[in-house]
Amino acid sequence: MARRRLSSLLCLLGLLSGCATAPPRQPVADDARHALGLLEARWHEFTDLRALADIVLTRGGESQQLTGALLVKGPDSVRFEALSPFGQPYFLVTVHEGRLTAYDAAKNEALVGPANAA
Repeated sequence: MARRRLSSLLCLLGLLSGCATAPPRQPVADDARHALGLLEARWHEFTDLRALADIVLTRGGESQQLTGALLVKGPDSVRFEALSPFGQPYFLVTVHEGRLTAYDAAKNEALVGPANAA
């Protein structure tokens, strides 16, 4: 029993003695600090986003994939226009000032309500 403990202890000490230490931290260079400052300033200037997006809606067991234009205007406005294969919007969803509006162009119907998770 003592021999097993001794061999386990020696094995553990051998493993721990082979571990390398982390190199010392280098100070951040002035040009890197300047680049980080520029990135942070540009991040605060960010006010809008325009992109093509693929969205999958799932309700119950049914899924629908939509491709369209996503427009975001900070801090609280979002618009998604689902595009037909010909490029015309056929479904629009907007969130602005706490209100959600969804418009189905094929049915000429709109739904309006509060923009919350309920």
